[in-house]
Amino acid sequence: MSTAPRALAWLQVWRHRAVVGCGVLTVGIGGGRLLGWALGQEVLNRTGGGLGGLTLTSALSLVALGVALLLTVLWPRATWRRWVTGGLAAAVIVVAGEVLIEDATGTDLGLDLERWQRRVAGAADFPRVPPVVALGLLLCAVACGLLRSDDRGRRWLALPGVVAVVTVAVAVVSLSGTLTGVELTYGWGKATTVSIPESLALGLLGVGIFGATLGAATQDDAPVPRWIPLLFFVGGFTAAAVAALALAELNRSQIRAGIRQAAQGLAEGLAGQFQEPAAALRRMAGRHAADAQITRDKWDLEARVFLEAAPDCRALHLVAPDFQSRFSFAPADATGTPETTMRRSDPQWRALISSLTNAPAGDDAAISPATMLPSGGRGFLLCVPVPFAGRTGDHLVAEFRLTPFLSRALTRHAVGWNVVLNEGDRMISRQEVGAPASVSRWAQTTRVAKAGEAWSVVLWPTAAAVTQQRSALPWVTLTVGSLLAVLLGLAVQLVITTRAQHFAMTAANARLTREIEERKIVEQALETQRQQLQAILDNCTACIYVKNLRGEYLLVNRQFEKLFHVTGAAVAGKTDQDLFPPALAAAFRANDLRVATEQRPLELEEVAPQDDGLHTYVSVKFPMLDPAGTIYGVCGISTDITERKQGEERLRTSHAALQFANDRLTGILEGAHDLVAALDLEFRLIAFNHAYQENFRKTFGRDLTLGMNLLSALEHVPDERASAAENWGRALRGEEFQVVKEFGDPARGRNFYEISYSSIRSEQGQLIGAAHFVRDITTRRRAELALQASEDRLSLALKSSHAGTWHWDMKTGRILWDDHTHALFGLAPGTFAGTYEAFAERLAAEDRERVRTDVLHSVEKGRDFDTEYRAVWPDGTVHWIAARGMVYRDAAGRPVSMVGVCWDVTRRKENENELKEMTMALARSNTDLQQFAYVASHDLQEPLRMVTSFLQLLSQRYHGKLDSEADEFINFAVDGARRMHQLISDLLAYSRVGSNRNPLQLIDTAAAFAAAQANLMLAIRDAGATVTCGPLPRIRGDEVQWVQLFQNLIGNAVKFHGERAPVVRVEAVREGPDWKFSVRDNGIGIEPQFHQRVFVIFQRLHAREQYAGTGIGLAVCKRIVERHGGRIWIESEPGHGTTFLFTVPAVKTEEPA
Repeated sequence: MSTAPRALAWLQVWRHRAVVGCGVLTVGIGGGRLLGWALGQEVLNRTGGGLGGLTLTSALSLVALGVALLLTVLWPRATWRRWVTGGLAAAVIVVAGEVLIEDATGTDLGLDLERWQRRVAGAADFPRVPPVVALGLLLCAVACGLLRSDDRGRRWLALPGVVAVVTVAVAVVSLSGTLTGVELTYGWGKATTVSIPESLALGLLGVGIFGATLGAATQDDAPVPRWIPLLFFVGGFTAAAVAALALAELNRSQIRAGIRQAAQGLAEGLAGQFQEPAAALRRMAGRHAADAQITRDKWDLEARVFLEAAPDCRALHLVAPDFQSRFSFAPADATGTPETTMRRSDPQWRALISSLTNAPAGDDAAISPATMLPSGGRGFLLCVPVPFAGRTGDHLVAEFRLTPFLSRALTRHAVGWNVVLNEGDRMISRQEVGAPASVSRWAQTTRVAKAGEAWSVVLWPTAAAVTQQRSALPWVTLTVGSLLAVLLGLAVQLVITTRAQHFAMTAANARLTREIEERKIVEQALETQRQQLQAILDNCTACIYVKNLRGEYLLVNRQFEKLFHVTGAAVAGKTDQDLFPPALAAAFRANDLRVATEQRPLELEEVAPQDDGLHTYVSVKFPMLDPAGTIYGVCGISTDITERKQGEERLRTSHAALQFANDRLTGILEGAHDLVAALDLEFRLIAFNHAYQENFRKTFGRDLTLGMNLLSALEHVPDERASAAENWGRALRGEEFQVVKEFGDPARGRNFYEISYSSIRSEQGQLIGAAHFVRDITTRRRAELALQASEDRLSLALKSSHAGTWHWDMKTGRILWDDHTHALFGLAPGTFAGTYEAFAERLAAEDRERVRTDVLHSVEKGRDFDTEYRAVWPDGTVHWIAARGMVYRDAAGRPVSMVGVCWDVTRRKENENELKEMTMALARSNTDLQQFAYVASHDLQEPLRMVTSFLQLLSQRYHGKLDSEADEFINFAVDGARRMHQLISDLLAYSRVGSNRNPLQLIDTAAAFAAAQANLMLAIRDAGATVTCGPLPRIRGDEVQWVQLFQNLIGNAVKFHGERAPVVRVEAVREGPDWKFSVRDNGIGIEPQFHQRVFVIFQRLHAREQYAGTGIGLAVCKRIVERHGGRIWIESEPGHGTTFLFTVPAVKTEEPA
């Protein structure tokens, strides 16, 4: 092995170890933090920046990512590893994303462990995860989730590699910044700084992911991806960029240090410049305190000396305790005249002296804020007390101009700098000496130590000064690092190319060795195949032969020699004409020529002679081609199929028989009214008829096919599936049984099925399936239920009606009675002997023969047994019994039993006898009454006629000869006799309806209507009535009575009319077996409560003065209709006319006239 492959192998081993080590160290860093938090160890639980800073969220995320990295390296192909690493990576992505979102938006999503612990513990010193760390964790989690070593995962390995390089770069930047103190490299603005453990852990994770990416990319000697050199280049360039960034930041730190030093010098210079005049004033105050009296001359001298020493001073005042100036002195060029005797005051003095009085101990000078001076111009006041005998009395107040004061300090200490002097938040002076650099980036602020209001100095350089101080080393570092990164990428590419060439050479050597071995194997195989082919030819049971295009045999096998009794040497060069009969030889030759012409294989049936006769062969003939593709002969392989042909014939016959049997079975299945289905041991359908299929579709909504699993077809009906599994399971275990099941909606009627299960066995008795036969027994079941209900009702009826039941078994002659039957015969239960003779003995002697005859008629002629007889009780009393029964017969029509009921009808018989006697008496009474009415009516006619005649004679002779009263009395008597005559006539007619019964014969009701209309002609004419009729039928009746019927009804209609002229209409319509007649008028009508009363004899609804009559006419009509088998009624309302309706039986052969 060359040096490069050995180096690659060594790198592979150590790469794996390094990745495992990175994972273990990462888990150790995070686990140590978690352990310290759990145990409360301060050494492990330090949360500040620097060496020990590591948040709980970071620690937990590092443990999760370290475990994911170890799982990826140790179990790269395990399926469960993908799910675990994916879950861990997803959890870290959620937490890190939450931290970045919180940092960007300033919100608290509540997923950070430190914030959760801070809320629970109520503490405020728990740190937050730095955004840099959150970004690194997020990148590592994405990389761990994408790490896969299969073919699909290798396409995305470039992304984990890039993520690993970026993560290492972030870690190196953070670590270098923490170690060197360069803030930009470890913090983003106000973000939390990254601790050393977090930087180390991120770096380890990045290195581990990078190593795992290389391992996955080169696993199983796979070609190294093209992006690997680019990845190394990116890593080297990132390292160079990090180094250049660190150097640039270091250079910026040095520049900031110089700016900070200049600002400090300026602040110290300003403070010193304040101290010089303050010290001079203190000395002056001391001299004045030593003198008991201050003179004007002395003051002027002291003041002139002080102003010469302090050129920035505008004026000097000696202020008394009452804040009035004792003396004031100003230089000659000052505004105003020096004051020597005039006293004046200024509010600024009071504020300045008050601040000095309230100043801390040891502070003996006070400086006012920058303001407008009393002597004019902008400046500040410097105040020093003048002590007298241990007390403070007067004060020296000096006015300093601001601009000259600051110019002198800037000239000394801030030449070439841009300066801003601030008093608190107010800018009091600004100096710019050139184009300024970025203030926010380079400005340094320093506080000026002075008494009174705090001053601060902001100092920053010019852009030219910054440019001069910048170092070219970062760019040199970046350039050299980039070149080294390019060289690193080229070196990796060279290594990869060398590895690929090594693998290619190894593969080429392997292929060459394999080809040599394969060639040897092929030669050996060819020899083996030749031997095998020869063995096949010699041992094949088929005849194999080769002929040239002239039909001459070139080769035959041993089977050909054996069957046709030739040798290969002898047959060579001969044709079929030399070996076979001419007809067979011509057929062989024609088939050979056909193969040669069509140049394609053909399968043919040929006949060849054998010792035992002609045999049938199936010959496969195909052309033989030389290497140039030219045909030079025909090869044939002929197999003796004589036995197969005979077997096919037998199979064909057997198949026909089987098909016939199958058709018969199918016909039986389809013709059966039952539902038939069969399953194999796996619950698959092997047979079912159409009725079963249709019923299954209607019941369960599924179509069945052969081979379908029945339990799968019932998945949507769990209850039916469970029932089917149980029942079919029993049948498939060899049980045979029946069940009755109920299907359907109870509201629409349920169906009942009787299901018979049976096993199916082979001829050897082995269980191979099961079948069931489903018979619809709904009708039978309903009949059984109905029969049961009927029996229950019958039993209840028998109990309610006190009836008894009996059963006569004619085969055995045994008669069974129930308890109630015993009671009907006056016997105790169970005491009846149970024979016909014993039954006959209980009958009255007069009824025995009649009962016997009724029994024989029922048995012999098939009539129902229905009779009544008298039973003689043991106490001698006689009771009438009614018996009903039916004879049951067998299939041959022979009677086998008689079943019936019996009940006591003694009371009914007694009632019937009484009713018969009463009916006979009533008939005699009616006859006598009718006869009396007829005789009375007839006999009264003669004396009434005589009385009427004499009354009429008296009226004629003596009318007007007697007084008026006599005439009136005679008229009353005549009218009463006339009405008596009419009444007797009507009563006679009424009695004749029942007594004079002429035989009913076929009559024409239209003729009867015409006769009645003629009889009423005068009344119709006088009333101006219109009487019409429709088609009227022919019926069987008494024509005289029909004329009387029409005459009475039409006469009433004409008589009872209102102001309108009467209109009467007679019609007839057929209703079933009857004719319904109607006589309709437009008269005054009848109230509903009188509809029945009008048919009662002598009943009138009006006074005689209004309408004449006796009240018998409608009673006569009712008797006539009832005599003809009909009925009569009224439909009427007052003022709307009246309709009289009556029915009579129709004549079947007659139609309306």
